[in-house]
Amino acid sequence: MKPILLILLFFFSFQFYAQDKTSKPKVALVLSGGTAKGLAHIGVLKVLEEQGIRPDLIIGTSMGSIIGGLYAIGYSADEIEQITSKTDWFKYLSNDMDLRNLNIEEKDDFDEYVYNFPIEKKKPSLGKGVIYGHELELYLNRITFPAYKYSNFDEFPIKFRAIATDVLHNEIYVFKEGSLALALRASMSIPSLFEPIRYKGKVLVDGGILDNFGVDIALKEGADIIIGSNVERISKSENDFDTYKNLFAQLMMLHSKQKYKLYKDSVDVLIEPPVIEMGAKFDKAQKIIDIGYKTALNHLEKLKKIAQRVKNTNVKKEYTIHEKYFPISQIAIRGINDLSYKYSIYNRLRKSIGLIASYSAIEKEITDLYRSGQFSYIKYYLEKIGDNEYKLLFDFAPKAKTNLQLGVHYSEQVDLGVIAGIESRNTLSPNTKFKIKARISKYPGVDQYFAKYFKTTKYGFGVKQFFNYTLDKISIYEDQEKLTDYSRHSFDIGMKAIWITGQNSILESGYKFQKRYFKSLFKTNYQNIRNAEINRNTIFLSYYFNSLDDKYFSERGVILKTQIGYNFSTKFDDKFSKEKAFINGDCGKIDLRLAKYLSLNEHWVVETKVTAEYNIIDDSSKFVFFDKVLGGAYSDNNYQIAFWGMPNSYIVPTNYTIASLGLRYKIGERIYLKSVINAGIVNLDEYYFGGGLSFSFKSPIGPLSIGITKSLQYNTPQFHISMGSFR
Repeated sequence: MKPILLILLFFFSFQFYAQDKTSKPKVALVLSGGTAKGLAHIGVLKVLEEQGIRPDLIIGTSMGSIIGGLYAIGYSADEIEQITSKTDWFKYLSNDMDLRNLNIEEKDDFDEYVYNFPIEKKKPSLGKGVIYGHELELYLNRITFPAYKYSNFDEFPIKFRAIATDVLHNEIYVFKEGSLALALRASMSIPSLFEPIRYKGKVLVDGGILDNFGVDIALKEGADIIIGSNVERISKSENDFDTYKNLFAQLMMLHSKQKYKLYKDSVDVLIEPPVIEMGAKFDKAQKIIDIGYKTALNHLEKLKKIAQRVKNTNVKKEYTIHEKYFPISQIAIRGINDLSYKYSIYNRLRKSIGLIASYSAIEKEITDLYRSGQFSYIKYYLEKIGDNEYKLLFDFAPKAKTNLQLGVHYSEQVDLGVIAGIESRNTLSPNTKFKIKARISKYPGVDQYFAKYFKTTKYGFGVKQFFNYTLDKISIYEDQEKLTDYSRHSFDIGMKAIWITGQNSILESGYKFQKRYFKSLFKTNYQNIRNAEINRNTIFLSYYFNSLDDKYFSERGVILKTQIGYNFSTKFDDKFSKEKAFINGDCGKIDLRLAKYLSLNEHWVVETKVTAEYNIIDDSSKFVFFDKVLGGAYSDNNYQIAFWGMPNSYIVPTNYTIASLGLRYKIGERIYLKSVINAGIVNLDEYYFGGGLSFSFKSPIGPLSIGITKSLQYNTPQFHISMGSFR
């Protein structure tokens, strides 16, 4: 019996050894973080596809998690390339959003400030991050929506892991289940820039803090072969620490770099595309992808050997990206404490989304709710609770009732200044909004209003109290020579009723008291006026329509502001010549501002504008009666109208009509070049023509513009500069 047992034992041992030698090794692909640099991973994926290498496992951090997560659920490398090349990353990685997603009452207040500090417990808070990530999360949910069909990340066509950092417990957190969009958002949440993700008792930020290149996770998952794509540079020189930004970046990823050195020898094929200088250059996406592709080709010999080992068991790639609908049996809402409001939102969502949900239907409802301006963000997730049954979870984050806001502003008219504002909602009573902003500069300004809304119509009715103060400078010219300058103090205070007639339109009617005080800054006076004061009362009816997609650099849409009014009980006091009895300033007036933006393609935009005002007045002899001044390229407030080719406040007209045509070219991300020609008829019989060029940059502190203009009626070219906005 013993010889037979030995033969059988030898046979089974040999068979087991043979199976082990022929079994497919487990291939893991590790993709590092690196913002725009991470797009190089797409080029690496292309080479792997060409060689027939399909990973069994993908580990991703930050941008690597986005690229890897999309690949794991079924997108091909070419499809990911198309997605990333069409994605406006600057929009999602900043506070930008489509202006059309806001209600008309929120449009003018949007994107005015650089910093926003919630007031918590009567003290300004630094907040949890500059960017809440509302638009980013909607986008990630949109492109990963099919992944909700799976119960966990092991069920993906390719097994997937996303790395985040739990700052509460100072440890790595690896996503293996749940919402893929949530996992990607957490993995790329750069501290102090994005608000952290709270998940299962953890506070999650960018995985690159502790593990930017997850080779250790691949080993724990049992990988036999590891292919790594790393876009972060490890070796540093003394000159790499010459700025605070670079030093902070190194300190933030110190642990990750130590871990890289510890595990890099475990990587069978280490691909390191030289894209270190491409950190934020999303506009160079194609170049970054090509670098990744070319770098991966340098490792072709090793990759071919791996392909030989896996070719007999390579499974055809499964595509799942067409899954667009999921049956919903439950809807849950978090973050809203007011039970009646919560119940009304629940009923709305239940009715509009129904029993079968698509990402487009969910996104539409979130966008409509977000328009109100009451929420910092609205998130959603789907949770699989049965074989074909899902719970739809909404997470609302109401804005702080009071926020302190700061910004900067510069123009030739008012010099450099700081803008400070306070915004408060529902503090004094429900459905109220209080806002005040002040420009602190050589020529200060204040805007303030308090609004109370009543939901008596489909869109709403309300009343608003307002106050405006502006100090600016009026220059008086004659035959292209400056005669004198006046300082002008403008006060407006009043009340108006508002009817929100649509998402993009509002009708207003009201009364305001206006006070203007002029003081000559030179010894030379104009029209015998050294000091003058005007008080008048105005009733008005106005209409405002705004369908623009961006506040400062719109590519499409229309903006219309029109008003008819009547000035009455006007009192004029010229303290120098005492001509009060000889002047009647009561008059009717019509005001119109219309602009249309049309995108020709991704680079070119046509701007057409018409601005007009007509004062129905008998006596037009005194310039102090008229609010508007014409000139300059960038109007600083509502009392200034741009006319390219003229100095600032070159004309103080009784009436005018100005038409302009502009052609804007997008040079790069947020960089624009614009040419403008304009023509005007002033006081019925004076004609002006001008134009110029402008270079603009949409900076983190607001739009920065520099221009040169020239007019047929003014010999000297004019240079203009503006930063930020106070309007």
